Amino acid sequence: MECLRRVRRWRGTGFRKEVLVNWIETYVQLSEEDAAEYQRLLGFKENKEIRQMALTWLGKAEARGLEKGQEKGLQEGLKKGKAQGKAEAVDQLRQLVLKRIEQRFGAVPERLIARVRTIDTLAPLAAMLEKLPLLESADDLLSPRRRRSNGHA
Repeated sequence: MECLRRVRRWRGTGFRKEVLVNWIETYVQLSEEDAAEYQRLLGFKENKEIRQMALTWLGKAEARGLEKGQEKGLQEGLKKGKAQGKAEAVDQLRQLVLKRIEQRFGAVPERLIARVRTIDTLAPLAAMLEKLPLLESADDLLSPRRRRSNGHA
C-alpha cells in the first residue's frame, strides 16, 4: 500500500504511473493473508485515490475480460439450468456470484452471503454479476442502486 502511495505522490506523468502500478501489481506477490489485508485496506475511504490508480488500463482490460467470462459462465449456467431445472440453475448462479465476489474482493461478508442465498430468481443474480466489475467493495452489492464514482455508473 505504501509503495502505491509513493507512486501516487510522484510527479511523473499518468502513463509512467500506470506502468509502475502495473509492474507492482504484476511482480509484487502477496500471500493469501496479505492479499486479503491489501483488499481490506483498499476499502478504506482514505485509499480511494489508490483504488482509482490501481484500476489502470491493464486493470480495465482485466475487468472487461472478467465481465466477458462472467457472461459466458452465465450463459453456460442458463443452458445447464434448462436441462437441470430452474432451482439448480439459480443455485449454480448463486455459487458463481459468491465465487466472483470472493475473487474480486476477498472474503465475502456473511450478510452478503445470506442476501445472495435468499435470491430465488436468475435476474437479480445476473444483475449482481453485471455490477461487480464497477463496484469498490463487496458491500456495494447490498445497496439498492449502483454507487457512482468519478462520473462512472
